[in-house]
Amino acid sequence: MKVVKNIKKLLLASLVLLFSSCISYKDSISFNDNFSGDVKIELTVSSILARQLDREFDLDKLSRQLNKEKYGIILKGFNRVQTGKLVSYIFKIHFRSIKDLNNFSLDYFDIESPQDIVSNSKLFNISLEENDGKIYWSRILKISQYKNKGDIPEFLSVLLSNYIWEYKAKFPYQVIRTNGLVSEDRKSVTWKFDLYTLTITDNIKLEAVLKKPSFWNRILRFIPFK
Repeated sequence: MKVVKNIKKLLLASLVLLFSSCISYKDSISFNDNFSGDVKIELTVSSILARQLDREFDLDKLSRQLNKEKYGIILKGFNRVQTGKLVSYIFKIHFRSIKDLNNFSLDYFDIESPQDIVSNSKLFNISLEENDGKIYWSRILKISQYKNKGDIPEFLSVLLSNYIWEYKAKFPYQVIRTNGLVSEDRKSVTWKFDLYTLTITDNIKLEAVLKKPSFWNRILRFIPFK
C-alpha cells in the first residue's frame, strides 16, 4: 500500500473530475520540552473521493496497530467520520523524537524498516538547532506536483486556490520570531496555504525561533508559590 503517492494522484485527479469536491488538510503538532510530542492529522474529502481512499487505508489493519509502538511512533487513534457528503480521516500519533517524526508517513505501518519509506512520501521534514539561548525550528513542505505554473490548466489553478491547507505547531517555549501567525500566548503558530500555491511551489519553509528559558526559570516552574 503506497498510500501517500496514490493519495496525491487521487487528489489532483479528483479536482479535475469533481468540481464540487471539498478537499482540506490540517495537521497540528504539539511539542513537549524534550521535543517528543503528539500529532493530529485530518484529511477531509468528498464522499465520492472517500470511496477511493477507503481502499487505500486498510482500516482493519490500522485498528490492530493502535497503541503499539513502532520505530518511536505510536498510533493513538484513527477515525473515519462522515458528515453529509464529506468524510474526514483523522490520525493521532505520538512520537518519541523529531527523528522518529521525520521518518513517519502514512505508509509507516506497512513497512519493515524506516529505510523502506520513500523520501517524498514523508509528511514531516523538521529541523531543530539550538544556539545562544534560542531554538531555531523549521519544517519544509514538499507537496509540489508541477515544475511551473504553465503546467496547470487555468480552470484547475482557480479551483485549487479555493482549498486551504493548514499547519499548526504548539511549542513548549515562547516564539520570538516566525513567518506564520503566532497565538496570543506566543506558544502556537499557524500557517495556511491554498492548494494551488502548495502544488506549484517547491520546499515551502515554515520557521519559528523560540526563546529557551534559563536554567533557573525552568527550576522555578516546579516550585509552588502560595
